[in-house]
Amino acid sequence: MNITEHTPELCDLFRHDSRRQVREAALNAIAVMRDPNAVPTLMYALGDPSENTAQSALNALAKVADPHLDWHNVLQWWEENKTQFADSYRREEDTGTPVIDSLTRNLENGDKYQRADAVARLAKLKHPLAIPALTLATTDTEPIVFEPAIKALAALEE
Repeated sequence: MNITEHTPELCDLFRHDSRRQVREAALNAIAVMRDPNAVPTLMYALGDPSENTAQSALNALAKVADPHLDWHNVLQWWEENKTQFADSYRREEDTGTPVIDSLTRNLENGDKYQRADAVARLAKLKHPLAIPALTLATTDTEPIVFEPAIKALAALEE
C-alpha cells in the first residue's frame, strides 16, 4: 500500500472540516507524505484564517515542493490556474476567498463562541463577500452571534 493513496482523503478533510486542529493535522500528514498532488490544497490553505494553519500549509509546501522552488512563480501559477481546481477545493456556495469560506463554515458548524469569533473576523474584513455569511449569522439564536452580525451589516451599508 502506498501512503500517498490517502492524499485525496486528507485534502477533503482539510477542505470540509471547520475545526482548526483537524485542518492542521491533515496538513501535517500531507507534509509527511510529500505528495505533489496535494499542492492545490496546500496553496488554498495558505489563505486560511488561522495563522497556525496557514503556517502548517507553508511548511507542508516546503516539504512537498522542490527546495529551490521559486515561490513567486508558484503563487503566480496558482492565481492563473486555480479555477482548474475549483471542484477539488470549493463547495458550491464558497466565495473562492479562503478566509471567508472558512469563517462561513465556522458559522455553520461551530459552537456559539466559534460562531461569534467568525462574525467578529468577518466584520473586521469589511468586505462585500462577507455579506451572505453575516446575513446568515443574523438568524442565529445566540445574541453574541446575531447582534454583532447586525452591526457589521449596518457598517457595511455605510
